[in-house]
Amino acid sequence: MRGKKDVEVYKDFIAEDFAQDDYFIQSVRITDKETVAFWAFFLAQYPEKSHELEKARMMVELIQFREHKLPPLKKEIIWQKISSAIDQKRSRGSQVIGGMFFKYKSAAAVIGVLILSSIFYYFSQTNHSVYAAGEGEFKEVILPDGSRVNLSSRSQLKLHKDFKDAANREVWLEGEGYFSISPRINKDSIKSTFVVHTKDLDVEVLGTTFNVNTRHEATTVVLNTGKINVKFMEKSLKEEFLKPGDKLTFTEKLEKVEIDSVNAMDYISWKDQKFIFDNTSVKEIAQKIEDYYGYKVWISDSSLANREISGILTVEGAPKLIDVLSTLLNIEIEQRKDSLFFRERLSRTTNKTVEK
Repeated sequence: MRGKKDVEVYKDFIAEDFAQDDYFIQSVRITDKETVAFWAFFLAQYPEKSHELEKARMMVELIQFREHKLPPLKKEIIWQKISSAIDQKRSRGSQVIGGMFFKYKSAAAVIGVLILSSIFYYFSQTNHSVYAAGEGEFKEVILPDGSRVNLSSRSQLKLHKDFKDAANREVWLEGEGYFSISPRINKDSIKSTFVVHTKDLDVEVLGTTFNVNTRHEATTVVLNTGKINVKFMEKSLKEEFLKPGDKLTFTEKLEKVEIDSVNAMDYISWKDQKFIFDNTSVKEIAQKIEDYYGYKVWISDSSLANREISGILTVEGAPKLIDVLSTLLNIEIEQRKDSLFFRERLSRTTNKTVEK
């Protein structure tokens, strides 16, 4: 609750500050006479702030805030759109906001119902539950609706604290996660949609199992069972419907979507700490080690990097995996702090296949 004496708190705020202020956001979510009166009084005291308040509103009307860092070029484009839109509206001299007449330079003006995106509400940290897997950690999370999520190393999942009671269930993923979604019927006897948000795309499901990986400047979705619908942040791309065994890869830089048929187990075995190699190169294995255990891997030469092996390894933890790979590949693996160095031995055995 804010009183008239609190208006001074906001006297030096700019648009970005208002857009991240809890009371400003709350005023948008739940509009009542008290909040309308507060912002009207604020404008009466600081009429020069009318443009900043309007800009804050415009920011969230034109931007769907996501939990990721935008590339500098995209930020510049977005800000250009914001400035252009605000200038166009200002040129008309007045505006109706939430059914109330608003003049930019009128000290008696009132901010009515400021309709901001609900994304602000979702990303208020105090209203979120956060699950994270640390370096080399693999964690299983049971969500309030009974759905299960396996998080791989250096991955994070966020959901709103009202997740269980929301009409549609939404989570935000960074890193990699395997999802086993429990179907749910809402109060209107309609199946509740489950949505996984990433920086590039949204995965919509009713009840199914699938893997999402957001690493390496690409987002990969592999469907194990059921059906999923993939929608992209880039609106020029059409949504895609996947069937079991489909792997969708979206590369942001190229704005390119590829769909391939794969063995889903190759992409989800990590949740059981299994590594399935099928003519897999040492370079690809090194990438997995970096992803899951956080080491930087250096390979001595291209012939070693391109060597391929096949088999299934079940290991728990990086030390065991390193030891097994050294024996399997007949190479030296030296550890120096957070780096691993792969080198040829003087003699080696080729074309080995292992299953453990």
